[in-house]
Amino acid sequence: MDVYLAAVGDFGFRPFLKETVLNNKFHMLESIVYFQPWQLDWIKSKNCLSFMLDSGIFTFVYGSGGFDKIDVDKYITDYISFINDNKISLFFEMDLDSLVPLKKVEEFRYTIEQKTHKKTIPVWHHSRGQQYWEQMCEEYDYIAIGTDNKCDKVTNIPLYNSMTRYAHSKDCKVHMMGFSAIENIDKVLFDSVDSKTWKMGAITPKLYTFDGKRIVEQPKRIAVSLDYKERTKHNLLQWINYANYLKNKKNTKYYESLQMF
Repeated sequence: MDVYLAAVGDFGFRPFLKETVLNNKFHMLESIVYFQPWQLDWIKSKNCLSFMLDSGIFTFVYGSGGFDKIDVDKYITDYISFINDNKISLFFEMDLDSLVPLKKVEEFRYTIEQKTHKKTIPVWHHSRGQQYWEQMCEEYDYIAIGTDNKCDKVTNIPLYNSMTRYAHSKDCKVHMMGFSAIENIDKVLFDSVDSKTWKMGAITPKLYTFDGKRIVEQPKRIAVSLDYKERTKHNLLQWINYANYLKNKKNTKYYESLQMF
């Protein structure tokens, strides 16, 4: 499984992580909203195992005060230009199911695909239903499951595994967005996930160590002995090591529901 470390360029963590990022090999997912120019150097280097670009449209909408406050056509045009100019291969559609009708999301997706000459990674939500999932598996090589309150990422592991097995039968890969339940990572069949749990050490005093098989949280007294910059750099490096370990590990435990939906 490929674990994409997300939000490396997020606000507050930018400059002092540059050296750690440039000198290490891993998978990264970044929102275009938080993307930093120096991240392009890493993408073009041999240390980039692969890179996924998120549109960041949901974040941008809420930061702007609502969907009616933004020029969505310009936003999509800028997104397309970034993809084309930087030769980005893996990128998500405009994930706006909770704000606009699905038909509108499909229109945005069509525009992006026509102007990049590449397929997006469409993002499935529970509201799209089983038939739409099957359609996505037929039409795309890589699809994603979005963060959706109706479809809890932990309790619905059997459902997700059933969905993933179906996708694999159609030669389609599955990415799980925002997978923070790392303790369950050996129970899922996803081809890739992304997580920004590595950042928690800066938000709250937490220090993580990779022990060769798993991520272990250190006692708080050790965590508070480092300032947040040192803590964040340390945690990122430990998560890079953990992600690279998971890349070469095949899951032997999984749970599957008898019915997909």
